[in-house]
Amino acid sequence: MILYLLLSAFVLGTVTSQSANSTAEKLDEVGRNQTFNSTLKPKNVTSTFYEEKKAVEDKLQSNQGSVITEDEESFQDEENKITGENCNRTLLQLFSSSYCGEIFHQNMWDIGRDNWCVQERFISAYSDLTHCVEYLAKMVGCFFPNPDIQDFFIDIHLKFFQNCTNENDPMTEDAPQKVVIGLTLLSVSFIPIMVYLVARS
Repeated sequence: MILYLLLSAFVLGTVTSQSANSTAEKLDEVGRNQTFNSTLKPKNVTSTFYEEKKAVEDKLQSNQGSVITEDEESFQDEENKITGENCNRTLLQLFSSSYCGEIFHQNMWDIGRDNWCVQERFISAYSDLTHCVEYLAKMVGCFFPNPDIQDFFIDIHLKFFQNCTNENDPMTEDAPQKVVIGLTLLSVSFIPIMVYLVARS
């Protein structure tokens, strides 16, 4: 494994031999480059790899102000960066019910009480309600969704969709008890058979 690493480093030309008796000028250059986390340019580079690497290093060094370190964990505190601290909850509650809610109520009454549980009939009005409340939340400086909007939608669901059940859904029916017991016993009976076969072999 180490041989492969050494061979690849030699082929790429990043390994340079250094003489044991370096001059003071060479040592100063090495110290200066190590101070700035840079590398010496190898003498046998045949590509632009060194220039690209140097450009990236220079760009990173010039961008030191925006680096997030381990000690700076304030980026995790979303409350500091989110603009929802000026949320006017009173206006949100008032206008969500008096403006958006009234438009939705009128649309639902226009649809008719018999069609309140038919999704194809009310989905447009419900979508308009969602967009209205989302826009209103943005206007009063609140997040969407938030607890007030959630309470508003729960109230809407209680008023209009409480009696809606999907009676035609076959997935809600339980399987007959005899079928459940039979399938359970069948699958459990395979366990002793498998244990016997494993122990025998």
